[in-house]
Amino acid sequence: KPDVITMDVIMPKMDGLEATRIIMETTPTPIVIVSASWDPKEVEKTFRAMEAGALAVIRKPVGVTHPNYTRLAQELIQTVKLMSEVKVVRRRPRITYRSHIPAVSPVAAPSMPMDVKAVAIGASTGGPPAIQAILSGLPKDFPAPLLIVQHIAAGFVQGFAEWLANSSGLPVMVAANGENPLPGRAYIAPDDLQMGVDNG
Repeated sequence: KPDVITMDVIMPKMDGLEATRIIMETTPTPIVIVSASWDPKEVEKTFRAMEAGALAVIRKPVGVTHPNYTRLAQELIQTVKLMSEVKVVRRRPRITYRSHIPAVSPVAAPSMPMDVKAVAIGASTGGPPAIQAILSGLPKDFPAPLLIVQHIAAGFVQGFAEWLANSSGLPVMVAANGENPLPGRAYIAPDDLQMGVDNG
C-alpha cells in the first residue's frame, strides 16, 4: 500500500474524482490532486474529489525550462511529504438510490448576537469540504458576511469560490480591495493574500 497518491482529475477511462471515491471507500490512502487545468468543469471536479476524501490540491509543475519550475516542484514535494503523514479514514460507499433516504427536517439556524459584524473562517488541509459543509448549513438570510481564508495552491481560488457557491446555495466570491462585505455573502481571500477589514 502506498503512503500517498498523487492524482490528476483528467485521466483516461476513469477520472480523478471517481478514482478518489473508490480508493477512499475501499483502501483509504492520502491523496493529493495535482492539476494543470483551469477549465471550470475540471476545477469543480477537483473540489468534488476533495469532498470525496482527497486532502490537498496543488498546481502541476510547468516544464523544466520555465522560471517557476523549481518553486512549483518544491511545493509539490513538500505537499506530498506532508500529506503522506496524514491519517485518513474509510469513506462510506455512496448510496445509489436516493429515494430510499428518509427525509430529514432542516435544523433551524441559531440566532446571532446583534453586535456580530462578521464571521471569519480560516482553514488549511481538509478545509474546502469543511467550509462547504458550514456554508451549506447556513440560511440564505444569514445576518453577517463570512470572510474566508483558505490555504490553497495559487490559481484555484476562483474555482473554489464557484464550487462553494454552486454547492452551498450562498453567494460566494473572491474578495476585492475596498469592497463592502454584505450580510449573507461569503468572501474568499485572493491568491497569496490575507484579508483585513476596517471601519472606513
